[in-house]
Amino acid sequence: MQQRVLIHAPRGGEATFVQGVVEARHRTYICDEAAQLLVCLGEGAAALIISEEALADQALVRDLPGWLAAQPLWSDLPLVVLASEQPGPRLAPALARLHSLGNVVLLAWPLDADTLASAADAAVRARNRQYAARQHPEDSERNRSIENPERDKTQAMLIQGQKMAMLGRLTSDIAHDFNNLLHVVKMNLELVSMYAKEEKVQPVVERAKTAARRGARLTGQLLSFARADSLPPRLTRLNDLLMGMKDLLEISAGPGVEVEFELGDNPAAVIDASQLGMAMLNLALDSRDAMPNGGQLKFSTGTHRRQEDEGQIAAGDYVVVMVSDSGSGTGLGLSQVADFARQAGGLAFIDSEPGKGTRVAMHFPTAPAGAQAP
Repeated sequence: MQQRVLIHAPRGGEATFVQGVVEARHRTYICDEAAQLLVCLGEGAAALIISEEALADQALVRDLPGWLAAQPLWSDLPLVVLASEQPGPRLAPALARLHSLGNVVLLAWPLDADTLASAADAAVRARNRQYAARQHPEDSERNRSIENPERDKTQAMLIQGQKMAMLGRLTSDIAHDFNNLLHVVKMNLELVSMYAKEEKVQPVVERAKTAARRGARLTGQLLSFARADSLPPRLTRLNDLLMGMKDLLEISAGPGVEVEFELGDNPAAVIDASQLGMAMLNLALDSRDAMPNGGQLKFSTGTHRRQEDEGQIAAGDYVVVMVSDSGSGTGLGLSQVADFARQAGGLAFIDSEPGKGTRVAMHFPTAPAGAQAP
């Protein structure tokens, strides 16, 4: 029983949805009633996933805080709270009430299945560390002091994941609507070009057509980002990828940020192009947050030969994508970038210094000779 994940979300089919996501990796048990949940907690659990509405139940308001406060020194049960969907930010008293429960991670509806699964994984891992600490009581106080920063880091990463998932959904909706409007604009410009007889009208129409074509390219980039899924690694020309999303990167960085591209001889690597594009967009958004008053953001590409093994990266020829800014980075997008670089067989070198900016250099093995794009 100590390894099961308890679920208490009485509204609609929330509990069934959560169980469907989590049970692939962990043993789960749905508690339909508050009284049943309290009994199950006493029997043992690795984590509790509970809806915010359920916390308003009078039995839980009365008994749950006391149960949590009475845990032995080694125990700090992880709670994943499914926060109610609401139009504005959550009020400070409500946040304080949730965090007063202790080891809490908040996930907001609509839930992304991958984010929920990651939260459950993190909660169970944290609980297993507590079980290990129980075997060594003299270390339990030290372990507890370590868990809080780890929990804060995990929650920040989860929030970033939710932010990107919600941004993708919003982007898709807006891009589709905007694409339809652009189609109407372009058709009417063609009609104006056909029927307008005055010569001075034609240059105006051509400028409008150019702007519409640029808008169509940008919309295409937005739609590509919104539906980006992991793809099999393939030959990717780094300069082509960056130039293909140039408009999107410039808009993502914000009007006050000067975006510069310093590209080498179009180096190539066998990687997931959609994930690299997502990494570049993550870094652009991170830089925007870090430079609210404006600054510089630079994308560059090149090659590098390592003569010998160095730490986690082997000797050999590498292509390099470097992103640097002049701000004070939040770092929330850096985890995704580092994970992607490792999965692609490379490594991300991150150098961030307050007041001097952040520099991220992603190294990928050079594409083998003869590799061809599909």
